Amino acid sequence: GYFAGWGDHFVLSPEGLSWAHPGAFLNDWFMEAAPQPHWFFDAMTYAGESLGVLSLFYAVFWALGLVAFGAATALLAYRFVPAAPIAAALGVTLITAVTPWMIGGTGSPVIAQALPAVLSAQLIYLLIAGLLTERRLLVVLLAPAIAIVHVQQGSIAIVLLVAMLVVEGVRLRKLDWALVLALVLTGAFVVFGLTIRPIASNLQDFVAICDQIIVYHCAAHMWSNAEHYSTIGLIVLTC
Repeated sequence: GYFAGWGDHFVLSPEGLSWAHPGAFLNDWFMEAAPQPHWFFDAMTYAGESLGVLSLFYAVFWALGLVAFGAATALLAYRFVPAAPIAAALGVTLITAVTPWMIGGTGSPVIAQALPAVLSAQLIYLLIAGLLTERRLLVVLLAPAIAIVHVQQGSIAIVLLVAMLVVEGVRLRKLDWALVLALVLTGAFVVFGLTIRPIASNLQDFVAICDQIIVYHCAAHMWSNAEHYSTIGLIVLTC
């Protein structure tokens, strides 16, 4: 089911392609009015296109998400289900594989495409596993990497790090300096990403993008009843 050069790549790939081919997509409204904040994906696209192996770069980018998922699932299975880690890991993998690609206005980590949101979501999962299994070196290296891949997911990583800092502070009565370092590095990359590439040029353009191009992603007032019900169902199931 893996695919590339279609769907979200219509809006994610042009910036990097234009670096490799000066003049390409000149005066394109979407590139001017809705600059995508994924600067690392742009750089990867440019490098892959310049070397003539863009398809390979995208495939590896997507595969790294699968590696992150496998590592996270294994860490959690061996830590919390030591009596049957293989069965637990297989069960989680099977359940994850049949979940919807889209729900609640966002994509899931199982979309079979090289996307910053997909890889960063899998890295968030691995970050959670690292936090719960006390793999501090993994956390320090991984948290800023998430912000590099996807600035918004980097913000989510910050929330997770702050929450763990509070929990560890209450539990151990001391400051976890590894988490502080991870927090500082992640915050720096989030600020860097938002500084060099804003989400949209202005509010009016952002609204137009939501209402006309990515309705399901950020125009909830235009969703169908089925989309609303599925979102509510997921929230209830999670609770």
